[in-house]
Amino acid sequence: MKSISKIKAALSGISVQKAIVKVSHYINELTGNVNFTLVPTPAEATVAVKALQQLEGQVVAGNHSYTPLRDEKMELVKSIVNGWVGQINLQAEGDVTKLESSGFEFVKGREPRPLPKQVSKLAAKNRASSGEVELFWGGSSDVKFYMPEFRCMDDVNPEWKPIQNCFKNRVVLTALGKAKEYEFRVRAVNTAGMGEYSSVASIVTQ
Repeated sequence: MKSISKIKAALSGISVQKAIVKVSHYINELTGNVNFTLVPTPAEATVAVKALQQLEGQVVAGNHSYTPLRDEKMELVKSIVNGWVGQINLQAEGDVTKLESSGFEFVKGREPRPLPKQVSKLAAKNRASSGEVELFWGGSSDVKFYMPEFRCMDDVNPEWKPIQNCFKNRVVLTALGKAKEYEFRVRAVNTAGMGEYSSVASIVTQ
């Protein structure tokens, strides 16, 4: 399973001087870049960066009254760059060649979480009480819960019906019809979604 390639702004926790260098580099790489249609444009960001450079120069020279203005301009520049990051990742769709042309740094995206494996070894057995059936199946890792279903094959139109979700790999069904044929199936669920249904298990109730 392939990981998803993405870029990041990489502006957090660095000095204003380093941020100016990084953003200037991004502007150079994006100016005239046909891979991306960006809003706001690099030309607009250039104006913001130049203003940031001037304000930073005043602060470095000892005039700290410019600090709030510098910080405000810095946030504007970050906002612009973060907007680019979103647009670039969206338009590149993981294409490494396009992402490299942006001049941004890469961050390894998380691999999509796999769906749970198909439930195996589903079995059904009658219990001592009439109309009671126990279902059990092979457990699996990375499962949030299980979704078992049943249908009565003696019905005119047998339809699958849900049983309560299970957090363990077994469940006891009660109040089923006597001497009737039932079929069962189950699938596992995790945060990625639902896995495939198991093979069908069948039984005739007592």
